[in-house]
Amino acid sequence: MLGNKSNYFTFVVVKKVLILSYYFPPCNLTAANRIGGWYKYLPENNFYPIVITRNWTGNELTEESRLMDSGKEIRVEKKEDSEVHYLPYKASWRDNCFVKGKNNKFFALVSKLLTTLMTVLQNFTIKAIPYNNLYYYIQNFLKENKDVKTLIISGNPFEQFYFGYLLKKEFPDLKWVADYRDDWTTNELYKKNSPLYKVINRYNRHFELKWLKSSSKIITVSNLYASRLAKLHEKEVYVVMNGFPDKIMDFPKNSIIKYSDKFVISYSGSIYESQDFSILFEGVNKFAIVHPKLNIKVQFIGAKGFKIKNKEFNSSNNNYNFDIEISDRLPWSEAYLKLKESNVLFLTSYGNLKGIPTSKLFEYITTDVPIILAPSDNDIMESIILQTKTGYICEDKEGVYSSLKEIYTFDNYNPNWIKIRKYSSELQIKKLVNLIK
Repeated sequence: MLGNKSNYFTFVVVKKVLILSYYFPPCNLTAANRIGGWYKYLPENNFYPIVITRNWTGNELTEESRLMDSGKEIRVEKKEDSEVHYLPYKASWRDNCFVKGKNNKFFALVSKLLTTLMTVLQNFTIKAIPYNNLYYYIQNFLKENKDVKTLIISGNPFEQFYFGYLLKKEFPDLKWVADYRDDWTTNELYKKNSPLYKVINRYNRHFELKWLKSSSKIITVSNLYASRLAKLHEKEVYVVMNGFPDKIMDFPKNSIIKYSDKFVISYSGSIYESQDFSILFEGVNKFAIVHPKLNIKVQFIGAKGFKIKNKEFNSSNNNYNFDIEISDRLPWSEAYLKLKESNVLFLTSYGNLKGIPTSKLFEYITTDVPIILAPSDNDIMESIILQTKTGYICEDKEGVYSSLKEIYTFDNYNPNWIKIRKYSSELQIKKLVNLIK
């Protein structure tokens, strides 16, 4: 009996997924990294991502530059397994007044008035949203591409969820997923003592609840955010962490000369009023007194422009024995290289707030540089640092001093790279894939 050898073929169905994200590479803001990672790894999981975003040059390093006109034509970049549609950005009246208001009180006042007016109107009409061309473009795209049934909208800006609400009404078969990179009206990071803030927040919450009812799924970046959003929307919320982009691993290993005359402590990114840096400063100062010949610098990368009210940030007005440097925002690769060239990286909690998975943490753990968290958030930052063995948790200046002394004196930093790898975009994307299959 002759047996016939059978040939088996595996047919893989590649599913298209449309992604709306205001921020996307080459944008230099950390908000762009999340969707940038998804775009890179979705094709490996049998998805064809189509990203709709605004035009970015990569040079938008200030708030003013991000509000200026960018691009005049639609630019489409297609690959075999993915595509990106970059749309022009046209500055609004508010944008122009905001830029002029940096040096003119009249335009600053007009900018605030227009911002308030836009906050009211943009919940009622697409035309009040400066980047409404993204909505109309997706609307036409869905009409011409009827095989696209899944749309992910990444906020903020959270007005994009309004787009999902309207598109669902026009295309009933469309399943849209709301991605909260931050929480919106449940956000506790900003001051809530202002009566105007409370009114605006209550107003926005009405529309947040209304728009999200039509979403098929909600995802966010931490367990605490997920629990808040689940309680608000009365539906299950899933967690897909930001993770770190794999291009980080292409940077060279550190070559810090341990006993040189320089010792650099770095903090990267935004500064908020709820953060307390006094423990750091006092601990570093004690370390500096013990090592008077050591040239110690605490640098805040990309923090220039933030309203830093703490007088301790001004090294000319205090008695510290170290230098403080506050720099402008830098291109991502330059900022990351500065982190790798540091001796210590610093994190601090956001007051009593928990569940804030700051993007800088995922970058920090890949640098091969020890981290000091002081004071602890007693939550996600502490948990990840302990899991990955990437740093020290301190609650007072003595703890900071002892940690600095150990880092400077002993070469015992041995992070757990297996645990670190767990937080890569490549592995986090698996969770997203399971949700949108």
